[in-house]
Amino acid sequence: MEDTIIEKYIKALVSLKEDEFTKNILKPLFEAMGYERVDFNGGPYERGRDLIAQRRIPPRTEMYTVYVQSKKIGDIQNCSEVAKLTQLIHQLRQCCTTGVIDFEGRKIYPNEVFLACPEKISSRLKEEIDSQLFNEKIKVIPLDGPLIISYIKEFKPDILSLLTNIEDKLRVNNFEPGNKELLNALKSTNKTKIDNFYSDLSFFVGSFDSNLLLHLKTTFKESNLIIPIEKWTTFKEATIEILNTHDIKLITESFSELDANFNKHKSSFESEENNANILKKKNIVDQINDLTNKAELEIKALEAMLKREANPLNRKISHEEESDRDGILASLKASLANKTKIEIKTKNSKTSFHSGVYNIATVLNKRVSLEQETVSINKKIIQPPFYQATIDTTAFTEKVNQYKFNYLEGVRLINAKKMTAAKLKLFLTETQKTLSLMSKLKEPEFLLSSLIDFQYEEDTQDRVSISPHDVFSTRHDIAVYGGAGVGKTTTLEVYSNITAKHKPNNLIYIPLNRISDEFKKIINTSQGQKIFDKDLVIKLILLSKGLSISNEHVEDTKRILS
Repeated sequence: MEDTIIEKYIKALVSLKEDEFTKNILKPLFEAMGYERVDFNGGPYERGRDLIAQRRIPPRTEMYTVYVQSKKIGDIQNCSEVAKLTQLIHQLRQCCTTGVIDFEGRKIYPNEVFLACPEKISSRLKEEIDSQLFNEKIKVIPLDGPLIISYIKEFKPDILSLLTNIEDKLRVNNFEPGNKELLNALKSTNKTKIDNFYSDLSFFVGSFDSNLLLHLKTTFKESNLIIPIEKWTTFKEATIEILNTHDIKLITESFSELDANFNKHKSSFESEENNANILKKKNIVDQINDLTNKAELEIKALEAMLKREANPLNRKISHEEESDRDGILASLKASLANKTKIEIKTKNSKTSFHSGVYNIATVLNKRVSLEQETVSINKKIIQPPFYQATIDTTAFTEKVNQYKFNYLEGVRLINAKKMTAAKLKLFLTETQKTLSLMSKLKEPEFLLSSLIDFQYEEDTQDRVSISPHDVFSTRHDIAVYGGAGVGKTTTLEVYSNITAKHKPNNLIYIPLNRISDEFKKIINTSQGQKIFDKDLVIKLILLSKGLSISNEHVEDTKRILS
């Protein structure tokens, strides 16, 4: 049985020399527990007092003092080593009865005496010490390894780093079997056997389910793809990756052809003639905007004039004239909005109002002429360059259909119990590659996704009946998903027990539910995203073992778990 982490800590304590135990473990521990003055007093003249610790407890004015006798008691525990036991009792008696001179020259006696041992103190040894020191005014308090470890965890946890190396911390698994309550409720008395596990499985890559692959029908809406210059590099890299990984040539043209066409287009776009036309259009558009602003302001001025001259308190025009002018203003507004020419016909053309109307009409008609000129120039202007590729829809569809056929054949062999372990591993690898491809194609950021129509047909059997332990044995990276109580933990527990029998040091248990809060604390910091941008599993292991996520720890863990 592998040592627990506490047993490893105690072994490390026992391996220390007594002076090291006192100076490196007990002294910093008592300081962390609030003692103001902690002096190491070991050596040939210590007279049972390896450590003297003092602190002030108000309202008392004198210092509260404790003596600590450090002793490795491995060969004294059974009390058969009479000489050594006698020596220990003698040293403890000295602790209880002998005072020391403090730094102010006063003789002080202890308020408490501790016997600190790296080992676990047996009940028999406690009774022996109590019986031989029962006449002493001060009772000796045992402070053994497990108790020291608990105090270290509470007051000075960084001492633990002295007691184990990183490999020990990684290898220790405090695994608590899951679903105990459920099994008890069912009054289960049978031991769980690996042969009893069979599951209906699905395989995932990202959010893409293998069952969807069974039903997948892909059709292309069109074969021409426009690629903006800023997305060309990304698209090119993705296309090369798909070619290398899946042997699918997505586009009919070569990259050199597409680059040549783009550069030719770019050269025409950057020509002097095209730049001149672009500049000319810009100037015309500026004129159009100026004319539009001028017309808007003058129409508002005419509306204000009409409102003043038609005021009932000081009316200067007839109702008939007011109606005529309202109609003219409506025509001007329509011309402004619709960018159409306007011809003004009115009975009276000598007033300030009508003079303004003719000016606005001239502006609007000039604007229409300029709009027509921009249409003519636009036909001459060469637009900014872009990449245009043709998708090989036939080759792509054939390849996807082949993937689908291979998957279905693999499922058939699995369900017929005819797939060997070697073929199962290959099946998992190919399924992962296929799902990875389909997941990539469905990403909205991937340009090709806009051209593909994914449809699902529900007429195919999609159940994969196989023992999950057969899947695990392929050594493929696996994550187990499922609802509450379906047996995720139990399944992994049984498989881990089998693994531990052969290679106990190869098993790492990470309770994700227990480290989720710590993970959230880090990920929500300004640097959190960068911390977990790579080596995520390694860093989760460190987090679960209470180790800092430093570069040194990451590299050490990679080496240890290689």
